[in-house]
Amino acid sequence: QVIDSAGASKDALLLYVSPTQINCVLPSDIAAGPVTLKIVSPSGTTSSTTTAAAIAPGLFSANATGKGVAAANVLRLGADGKTVTTNAAAPDQTGALVAVPIDLGGSGDQLYVVLYGTGIRHNSALAAVTVTVNGLNVPVQYAAAVSGYQGLDQVNIGPLPLSLRGAGVVPVVFTADGQSANAVTLTIQ
Repeated sequence: QVIDSAGASKDALLLYVSPTQINCVLPSDIAAGPVTLKIVSPSGTTSSTTTAAAIAPGLFSANATGKGVAAANVLRLGADGKTVTTNAAAPDQTGALVAVPIDLGGSGDQLYVVLYGTGIRHNSALAAVTVTVNGLNVPVQYAAAVSGYQGLDQVNIGPLPLSLRGAGVVPVVFTADGQSANAVTLTIQ
């Protein structure tokens, strides 16, 4: 249960529960401010307090730690009119997810990146969302919820500037309404 700052009690949507972890989606209509999370289980009831904010962006990483290569897709619009989508990470021989270097292609190609995260959908306006890649501002095309997936948000950026060519591992910094997300990375050939 989530008890918000207005005293309203609502159930959270449980996505995963184990003896040491609970993944849930908070109700979208809870009041911002301090909240109490009340957990009821066969072994008893416990509670914890935290703060709910209108926006609290977080980007997903491929290794699920919030650090390293972004959990992202790369969309190439080729000069020849063809569209190719790839992942920013793929498993290596050991099964670990590692960066897939992004080839910026020729001067007629345009590359867009689709980032995934949470806490982004309630931004005040697309103009209040910024993304930099290696310190360069990249246009934000979309920053909202992914239909059909509770709590999953999507951010479409691009085209990537060709001046990134050869940059290697670069930070991706996301900000919405003045709130920064964790930094993730991309690898640019």
